[in-house]
Amino acid sequence: MDSNREEIQEGRLRVLLIDECHLLWGDVTGYVWGKTDQEIAIGIVNEREKQTYYGAVDYLDGKLLLKAYNAGNSDNTIDYLRYLLDQSPNQRLLLFWDGASYHRSHLVQNFLGEINQGLSPEQWKIHCER
Repeated sequence: MDSNREEIQEGRLRVLLIDECHLLWGDVTGYVWGKTDQEIAIGIVNEREKQTYYGAVDYLDGKLLLKAYNAGNSDNTIDYLRYLLDQSPNQRLLLFWDGASYHRSHLVQNFLGEINQGLSPEQWKIHCER
């Protein structure tokens, strides 16, 4: 990130820290993204199934980009990446995320290959780091 400091500070490169949260039937407590000194309540919509939330925290301003899904999988990961692009016009994205299998799937790799096609790594619309 140090080599991209100027581009990050100027807002041309947006750094996002991404993870998913899965709330399961029977959960009394879970974890969410938010301020540690404030309680955050999330209603369980369907008590018989799990709810999944994809979230990304902006490294510079702390803004949270949250979207609900029915599961963590390749299709929903791609949809969330499209959402992040829509929320970041005229910015390239540097994403830090874990090694979930659906982050590394062929579908996600193909999507990244399509949107970054013909660009040098320094120009990629999305660059992912584990």
